[in-house]
Amino acid sequence: MSDATIMGRLPGGQLDQLPREIIAWVCAQAAVSALCAVAGLWADAPAAAMALSLTAGVVAARPQRWWASPIVLAAALAVSLGLHDLEWPSIIGVGAVVGIAAVHMLPGPHHALDTLNGALAGVVFAGLGLLVSDALSPAGIQGVSAPSAALLQGGVAGLISAGTLLPRALRFEARGIPSTRAVERTLEPQFRRPVVQAAQIVASARSHPLDSATRAGLEEVVRWVFSLQETRQTLAHEVQRIDVASVTDRLRTAEAADVDANDTFMKERQRATAAHLKRILQHRERMLDEERRNGALVDYALAFLEEARSGLTLSQQLPGESGPDQLPEVLDRLRTQAAEGSARRKTAREVHRLPS
Repeated sequence: MSDATIMGRLPGGQLDQLPREIIAWVCAQAAVSALCAVAGLWADAPAAAMALSLTAGVVAARPQRWWASPIVLAAALAVSLGLHDLEWPSIIGVGAVVGIAAVHMLPGPHHALDTLNGALAGVVFAGLGLLVSDALSPAGIQGVSAPSAALLQGGVAGLISAGTLLPRALRFEARGIPSTRAVERTLEPQFRRPVVQAAQIVASARSHPLDSATRAGLEEVVRWVFSLQETRQTLAHEVQRIDVASVTDRLRTAEAADVDANDTFMKERQRATAAHLKRILQHRERMLDEERRNGALVDYALAFLEEARSGLTLSQQLPGESGPDQLPEVLDRLRTQAAEGSARRKTAREVHRLPS
């Protein structure tokens, strides 16, 4: 199977999906706003019309959670009515409910900070959308019918309100599996396959019921594979820059140079030249060793992910079997190896800075 075929199946990140979700939100909110205008709901119950249009937007952006739409709508209506009794703007409650829904209708682990960010983003973007759309009142749009004006107002409000999706998408992108765009932008074709394989294994494991810690751990292993492949790519480029034959010839020339025994300056320069050339070859060998170590870690991580997936399948099919319990171990090994490698490279750099 070609890399292009595999890459086409790589699960996209939240930022990759964001344009499609925004378009769906805008279209749904505009359509429902127009229907509410035709039904006279904007005139008779503007809070209900606002709740309906915003709920339609967030559900259209997250169609996998369509069944949650009655819950979101009921919560938005209840909060807006409560704020109305307190003589507060209803958009505050509706925006907060829609923002929280945008967060929790997204797959993956959710944290209190995500909920807070979603509520604040919903209030800000929904309120701003309502403010801008109100400036485009039907009376202010010459030659446009009320439903058409409501469609335009809903589209403008939806375009701004869809910004509610952005904070959670940014946080999820940082924690989730690297997207196709990130892999293609960072890695050259010959280094992509292990990352794609790891992502595919985790994506298939998601078909099993997973707790948030296990899911986050599996995704962390994918990010480790991505980081290891990025390091391998950097090392490979550095190794390619060193022309072994040329450096070896220059080393022989420096060591065999016929220098006047009384010319101390030339003798020291020749010895220093030879020492630097030897270090270049030593650095190359160390980079090759480091590349092999990273390659071994990639193979280890892939094997672990495959075992985890098969273990999950086994635990679902055979009562009494438990899921894979080696996730903390593999993460500790990967982190320890990375820390040791960083310390080793830092020590080598400090030693090389010392005067010879």
